[in-house]
Amino acid sequence: MAEDVFFKAEMHGSQVLVHTLIATNVVLKETDVSWVTQLTSDRLDGFKAMMARWKGPISATLYCRELQKDLDLIRNLRDRVDFHLVLADLHPGRLYPVNTLRNLAMDKCRTQWMVLVDADFVPNDDVYNLILPRLESWQKTGGNNIYVLPAFQMQDKSKSIPRNKMELLSLGAAVSQVHPEKGRDIAHKYTDYERWKVSSEIYEIQYRMPYEPYYVTDKRIPR
Repeated sequence: MAEDVFFKAEMHGSQVLVHTLIATNVVLKETDVSWVTQLTSDRLDGFKAMMARWKGPISATLYCRELQKDLDLIRNLRDRVDFHLVLADLHPGRLYPVNTLRNLAMDKCRTQWMVLVDADFVPNDDVYNLILPRLESWQKTGGNNIYVLPAFQMQDKSKSIPRNKMELLSLGAAVSQVHPEKGRDIAHKYTDYERWKVSSEIYEIQYRMPYEPYYVTDKRIPR
């Protein structure tokens, strides 16, 4: 038998039935930032790789196709993660509702600041502690800016994921911007990867459609 879970209807762009499991061993800081994402249980390996590097709170929507199996798979992760369960069987015929699941993870996030990413994104070492000291100054902008995290993909998935910028740059052509394929590259190209490679400071990017980067944002940002 599945443990007691009680789904209730909520609106997160569209209606879903949700049950939230709050992390059992997380103490939030006064000004804090959460990793926010959505996934199915077949992507948990990448999610665990992220957890090995991200040391802060996490808000994740899990789209469950087999509830008891998925509960068993996440049991050892629940000390650090707020899981928001959405049971796929209760939404028959619906394609994977990525925007709704993302909205849910954002709405349920318990910190003012969020890192919005896909489930298989693995950050550099200590990124949580690199972001934290910046939040106070970022907060003074009134929540009107987002702070882009340049995203890369490795051609050889068997190699270790770089731990910092120096290691990443040392890989040369073995690493590229995420989704470099023509037609898909537009989603991240405005990050200006060539500028990032030689820059040691934050620089301004003008938003242009259809730019879809991973980023840090204040919950007050308009959606």
